[in-house]
Amino acid sequence: MKFIDKLEEWIGGTLFMGMFIVLIAQIFARQVFGRPLMWSEELSSLIFVYVGMLGISMGIRNQTHVLIDFLCSRFSPRMQKIVFTISQIIIFICIIFMGYLGNILYKKKWIFELVSLKISSGWMYLALPLISILMLYRFYQAYKENYENDKVCIKPIFFLIALVVIIAILAVNPKLFAFLRVSNYVRSNGWICNNSYMAYYDICRSACWLVFNGSNTILFFNWKMEYSLLCFSKINR
Repeated sequence: MKFIDKLEEWIGGTLFMGMFIVLIAQIFARQVFGRPLMWSEELSSLIFVYVGMLGISMGIRNQTHVLIDFLCSRFSPRMQKIVFTISQIIIFICIIFMGYLGNILYKKKWIFELVSLKISSGWMYLALPLISILMLYRFYQAYKENYENDKVCIKPIFFLIALVVIIAILAVNPKLFAFLRVSNYVRSNGWICNNSYMAYYDICRSACWLVFNGSNTILFFNWKMEYSLLCFSKINR
């Protein structure tokens, strides 16, 4: 169990050292031999994506992401507990979306190639669904601790049931999630096709910007800045 608890640190640390060695080798090859390594940039970018995603998972487990609670701290203990529970639900939903949409994204990118490495660019995007699984496990560990410390209202089993239900729906009829596709409401030129969905589109777009853009996950009354999500926004451009 100690190895599992330190999994992100071992793998992330090893990958980070590998990326550091690659970058040093690139500088040395360019400055000393005048022959830069053509594959160094793509390889270091690939490693950086996995290191960043592992950092998110580690932050979720240790609950070390930056927390700004200038509003939440003014609430009563009961209200703080409710708000913190809501924030945990939002985090859970974000991880689910990251895994689901990441799985779609990596499949679409599999046909493209990282030219210098001669491998599919899908390996870079595979970090999203793959490490999302680890994030869910870390989230459950952290949430269970919060429940034992009486910081949240809902029992941990709720998230396990919700996860099983979502997986079952995706396995049986994934089209039920088709309403989440922005392309259903946007033309190719970017204008809304149906004005009745204008508010829905704006809310979803704003929520996605708040969650993923600029490495921030901003939660209602209980803001958490997920600085490591820079990797996700970087590879999703």
